[in-house]
Amino acid sequence: MRAEQTKGMVVMTSNILDIPKNTIICGDCKDVLATIPDNTFTSVITDPPYGLAFMGKDWDKQLPDVGIWREILRVSKPGATLLAFGGTRTFHRLACMIEDAGWIIQDCLMWIHAMGFPKGGNIAKAVDRELGAEPIVVGYSNQGAKSIFDGGKPRPATLPATLPATMFEGYYTALKPAWEPIILAVKKIEGNYGKNALEHGVAGMNIGASRIGASRRGKARNTSFASGGITPERTGRYPSNLLFSHHDDCTDIECHEDCPVSLLNKQSGPSSSSSYRPPDKGGTGNSVTFCHKTEGHRGYSDNGYASRFFFCAKASPNERTTTNFHPTVKPLKLMAYLVRLLAPPRNAFILDPFCGSGTTLLACKGIGVNFLGIERDQQYAEMARQRLTETVMQTDLFDSVPMTENGLYDSDEITQTALFTDGEQPL
Repeated sequence: MRAEQTKGMVVMTSNILDIPKNTIICGDCKDVLATIPDNTFTSVITDPPYGLAFMGKDWDKQLPDVGIWREILRVSKPGATLLAFGGTRTFHRLACMIEDAGWIIQDCLMWIHAMGFPKGGNIAKAVDRELGAEPIVVGYSNQGAKSIFDGGKPRPATLPATLPATMFEGYYTALKPAWEPIILAVKKIEGNYGKNALEHGVAGMNIGASRIGASRRGKARNTSFASGGITPERTGRYPSNLLFSHHDDCTDIECHEDCPVSLLNKQSGPSSSSSYRPPDKGGTGNSVTFCHKTEGHRGYSDNGYASRFFFCAKASPNERTTTNFHPTVKPLKLMAYLVRLLAPPRNAFILDPFCGSGTTLLACKGIGVNFLGIERDQQYAEMARQRLTETVMQTDLFDSVPMTENGLYDSDEITQTALFTDGEQPL
């Protein structure tokens, strides 16, 4: 039975005759993908289960198997890029399954954030339990991952009840997570990149729209490509495989003490980039001319802290709300950056086969990119639909604002491009 397909609606279906766009399909992704023709999607951005049973959730108990990634490969166009988030404990298995399915592993991005909660087991409590004793309750606290995800319910603060347990006070089984890998893989191209781009409309990544510190409002500092200068298409630094997110509690005035961006800046101290790069003498390689000698050319002529070299998603109100209680929500600004990185010049169609609460889809909607989301859990699929149908406020999802050492934003250098501005043209 096939339900009516409406933009942003949750579609319950097992027989898709026409490929729906800008829609969420509620169903098992392997079953849904089996109904979709070959070479449909231009790229895939997804946050699949990590195989960790996070917060006791059944959907996170197993990694997607090779068969699922093979189906995702089949429905992707030649040259399509896949970005798949993973967990630090299991992403090696995830990478193996993606590769075994036929994808070509090209890179692994590192996303550094301040969203992680310590989840290690308390060894002192384990020793007390082994000895048949109960830890001594000395108060209650609403801090910690369990309290945060059950509505702030206070939980007991304890001290060891036995001498052996006291010896292990302060011992835990795990570190606080502060980064996540993002596996970058590609589907094999047909012929060469030029031929693939012409035949399938897909090739490479949109580096030009993803440069760090780029501003379409700014003037080009040098219009000579031959000299390695900065043209209007080449403003900003080449993006790297290292990404940062501010702490949720950072403001436009000051960063939270645990913000990784602020911590990076404090460790690096200020530095300046020369307005002139000396000639390359050849022999050691050059990003433009390799081993050939080149004339000197202009640099970026800027100063600041180390965060200006990387994509740093500006802080925003916490996106985990009463209407979005998915336990592994990714920042909208991060997903928007990744969508723009992978979207081809025309006819972009991005697949998220594990769309959860729909953050990738919301980013696609804001940029003007077609998408298809698949989610097995009806509750999460409805949550994603609700987020997509709500009014999207205009917001700078691509802001990457240089900061001072103490975490203060430099308001004179607002950089990168607003995602939801009136003048934005869809890709």
